[in-house]
Amino acid sequence: MDLRKPMTETEKRVFKEAVIREYRLKHDHGFVIKILEDLSRKLKNLVPFNIAIGLIASGILVYFYGWKTLGYIFLLGIIWVTLITTVVSFFIKSK
Repeated sequence: MDLRKPMTETEKRVFKEAVIREYRLKHDHGFVIKILEDLSRKLKNLVPFNIAIGLIASGILVYFYGWKTLGYIFLLGIIWVTLITTVVSFFIKSK
């Protein structure tokens, strides 16, 4: 029977630090969360500009081609959003 020798205080401290370091590397996602928060803040600043551009483009489209064409484009957009989210959710498995 092979008995292990007891760890010294220094070995215990080094082992504990290694375990803590490994745990933090695996479970610390603070950097990613900060990047996502910055990105969402920047996108929120762009939303009014995008809405204005979309309304102007829709108005021009209705002026030249009528309401029927705008309806087709909205329907096509809904179909594409549905298809894209379905395909993406198929490849990305949620936890």
